[in-house]
Amino acid sequence: MSRVLDFHGVADDDSTPSTSTSDDDDDDDVMLPVVIGGRRGRGTPRRGNGAYVAAPEETDSEDEKDEASRRKKAGDGQRGGSSGTDGDGEEDEERSDGTVVMVGIGERTLVSVGRARQDAFERARERRERAKATARRRIESLELELTMARDVETMALEENLRMVEDIRRRLMEADEAFAADASKLRQTRARVATEARKETDALVMRAVAADAEAREAAERARVEEEKRVKAEEEAAKKKAEEEEAAAKLKAEEEAKKKAAEEEAKRAQAASDYVSGKTTGGEVPRVAAASEALEQETTLAKTLAEARATVAEYQAHPGARMERRKLTNAIVVHVQQIAATKEQINKKSRDIMMLLVQLQEPQKTFALLSIAKKMLSQCDVQVAKLNRYAFALAEVAVRIACDVPRFGALLVALIHEVCVSSVPKYYPFVPGRYATDEEYYGLMGYTKTEEGAFETTDAYIDRMTGVMLFYAAFVQVEAPNHPHGVDAAWRWLARLLNRCPPNRYTAAALDSFLKIAGYRMHNEYRGQFVKVLELIHREFIPKLDAKNEPDIRPVSSRMKTYLQESLYAKAPEGRDMPNTDTSSTTF
Repeated sequence: MSRVLDFHGVADDDSTPSTSTSDDDDDDDVMLPVVIGGRRGRGTPRRGNGAYVAAPEETDSEDEKDEASRRKKAGDGQRGGSSGTDGDGEEDEERSDGTVVMVGIGERTLVSVGRARQDAFERARERRERAKATARRRIESLELELTMARDVETMALEENLRMVEDIRRRLMEADEAFAADASKLRQTRARVATEARKETDALVMRAVAADAEAREAAERARVEEEKRVKAEEEAAKKKAEEEEAAAKLKAEEEAKKKAAEEEAKRAQAASDYVSGKTTGGEVPRVAAASEALEQETTLAKTLAEARATVAEYQAHPGARMERRKLTNAIVVHVQQIAATKEQINKKSRDIMMLLVQLQEPQKTFALLSIAKKMLSQCDVQVAKLNRYAFALAEVAVRIACDVPRFGALLVALIHEVCVSSVPKYYPFVPGRYATDEEYYGLMGYTKTEEGAFETTDAYIDRMTGVMLFYAAFVQVEAPNHPHGVDAAWRWLARLLNRCPPNRYTAAALDSFLKIAGYRMHNEYRGQFVKVLELIHREFIPKLDAKNEPDIRPVSSRMKTYLQESLYAKAPEGRDMPNTDTSSTTF
């Protein structure tokens, strides 16, 4: 939109509008347009009454400038021919309220206004150019300062890097020097240590050599001295041996003569003691055959050697768990033995499989444990159920046939527990033993929990169970039996020949015949019958002659056994069935 130059009254054509510019325009913003008159001027120059000159509002838009130029040309064209203007350039302007106002603008006035406006535009452009130049110079100054600052910073950074590099180099040189010094120090110390060790080794070697020489000299002196002493001793020994041989020969002859006399006396005393004759001679300390005592001694040595073998293993704390597992396995196998052929075969195999897996001393420990567990069954099972002795003995014989040492250990333990199994008997003679406990200990009595010895009835019952098992063991028919029916014959002959008839020997004889009599009769026939006749003719009458109440039951059982010829019948439990469906085995 353009502003309107409005004159109130008519001005002369040659009058020039008075325009004033203030020096303060130079202080305005250079980017704003110059305003001449109009509403934005500080004052409005006037001419005549109410006449003023207003320029178009300044703008930076080129479109508005072109529009103002077009309007100027249109006004100049209308000045002469338009019906609304006069010849002096007057024109009519229609106001907003519909009235027409006469406005008159002279030509020179318009030129002056155009020139003033052009001058203002030029000054504004110059101010803008100066501002741009100032801005460029300012930017160039800032860029220069920035470049200089960057150069200074770069130089400082390079200086710092040089300083850091110098410090690093000096530190590396110091570290290398320190490492070199340390290496030299270590080498020096190592060299000194090596030299010191060499000197020490040399001193030790010299000392060892000197000591070896001294020992060698002492050894040579000792050997020479020993040779001399030995020669003297040999000479003296030879002389003493000659004298001893002569004395020994003489002593042996005298001892043989004396031993023969004493043996004859003992044999006669034992014979008289067994036969019941009163000769006034000395009662033997033990009534037993010499062969039986020798056999007992041999088996006792075997048992002692076995115990010595396992002594360290049994006392070692570290083997306690192993011993416990082994013992538990043996207890289970022995307790599961039943009176059937199937179970006997099974338990025999189980025990043998256990033994073949063991090495010494575990194997010897297992053999002793099996034998002890079988003997403990004599008190628990055999004494109450006599036929169980056959099953237990059958398994024992099968183990003994494969491991002969087991048979020797088992018989040795039987002899140790029961003197009647030897057979032997210790006659009680007042004053011969320091205390009664000594005698009871020799006979094999055991002490109760209260510390007193068991009664004779309990002792006889326990010995009966052991003798039943021993008789069952010796009567088993096996091709490689180490202690078979021939041992049964020897036991019977030794008992009748050397042991007196009494409650102990009678109970052992009754138990033995009850189990082993049938097998002995089948094996020896007439000879065994003659032995039974001897028992009926001599042993039982001597037993009855004692007239003791405790002897009558065993004497009665023996008489029934002989009179009814029970030896010709298989004892109960000897012939075992193959299986027993009434019992469950595990």
